Amino acid sequence: MQELTKYDNKLNLLNFKGLSKIENNLFFAILTLLKDKGTQTITLNMYEIMQYTERNLTMVEAINLTHSAVDKIIKTACRFELDERTTRFFTLFEVFDIDNKNLDIKVKITPTFEAMLNGVWKEKQYTIFELAEFSELSSKYSQTIYRLCKQFRLSGEFIMRWADFLERLDIPQSYAVADIDKRILKQVIKDFNEPTVFNPNKPIFKNFKIEKIKGRGRGRPITHIKFSFTPEAGEKNEVQEQLRELREMRQNEIKNAPTLETRPGVFGGRVSHLDGFIGKYCYFKNKFDGGNDSCKIINLENLANGKLRATIKNQETEKIFFMEFETLQHLKNSLKVSDQ
Repeated sequence: MQELTKYDNKLNLLNFKGLSKIENNLFFAILTLLKDKGTQTITLNMYEIMQYTERNLTMVEAINLTHSAVDKIIKTACRFELDERTTRFFTLFEVFDIDNKNLDIKVKITPTFEAMLNGVWKEKQYTIFELAEFSELSSKYSQTIYRLCKQFRLSGEFIMRWADFLERLDIPQSYAVADIDKRILKQVIKDFNEPTVFNPNKPIFKNFKIEKIKGRGRGRPITHIKFSFTPEAGEKNEVQEQLRELREMRQNEIKNAPTLETRPGVFGGRVSHLDGFIGKYCYFKNKFDGGNDSCKIINLENLANGKLRATIKNQETEKIFFMEFETLQHLKNSLKVSDQ
C-alpha cells in the first residue's frame, strides 16, 4: 500500500534520539495516519498501523515497540527556532494511551505539532515521501538521511555541519570517521543508488553522492558534509521556494558559524565535540617533591591556527593554567587522562 507522508520541514530539525529502524517505522506510520485529523483525540488500531510498517512483527511485539518508541520521543527535547531571537520548546502529544488488551492507541497531538503535520501547505516548505519506501530502508541512519534529502528533493543538494550531522543521526561518539564511512555512509550510498521493490526501474535518488568537506588548519578536520543527487521534477514556484530555502540555510551557516566545532545540546545550547574530555582528570609530576599532582580539564577549545587549547586546574593548588596541543591525538598522548 502506497501512502504519502507529508509534514513541515521543521519536523526534520527535531532529534528523536535512540529510535531504532522499526521504532522509526511505527512512529512515522502513526504520523501518517494522524494527517488532517486536527487536535481531536484519534483512535488507531495496531492492525491499521501494521499495514504501513514491519509486517513480521506480532501484535505483542508491535505494542512493546510502540511503548519503547513513545517513551524515547517523550523524553526527547522538542525545539526549533521561531526566529533569530526565539527558540520554541514543546511536546508532541497531549494524550497517548495504549490499550494493551484491545490493541488500540488513542492519540491527541498538541497544537504546535499539529501545525507541523497539517499546516504545511501555505509556505510550501514541506517534506514528502512514500512511507513504504521509507520503511524498507536498511537502517535508521539511511532513514534520517532519506528524510533530509526529501526535504531538498527539488534542489538536489544540501550541506550540514559535520557536528550537526553526528548529532542528528545520533551516531555513537566512539565512532571514528572510518567507522562512519564503513558502517553508515557506505550502506546509505548503496540504499539510495539501487532500485527498490517500489521503484524497480530507478534508484531512490539518481546519482546520489556524499562529500565530506574539510576545513583549514593542521590535519584539515571535517567541517561539513554534502549530499547531492539529481533533483526531482517540480513546479517552478516550488523549485524556486526550495532554492530560496537552501540559500537561507547557507547564509545562516555563515552567520551562525561557531568558533568551535559543536554539537547541538539537548535543550538548545551548544556542546563542543570535545566535551567528552572536559571534567576528566590528568596527572603532572610535581617538580618540587617528584610526586604526581591531580589536575582537572575544565575547558577545551579549537584555536584559529588549528591547535587545541586546554584549560586545566591543579586540584592540589587550585591554580589554573593552559596547554596547547597540535591535535586531539597529541592531547590524548600527552595527558594521561583518567575516567575518575
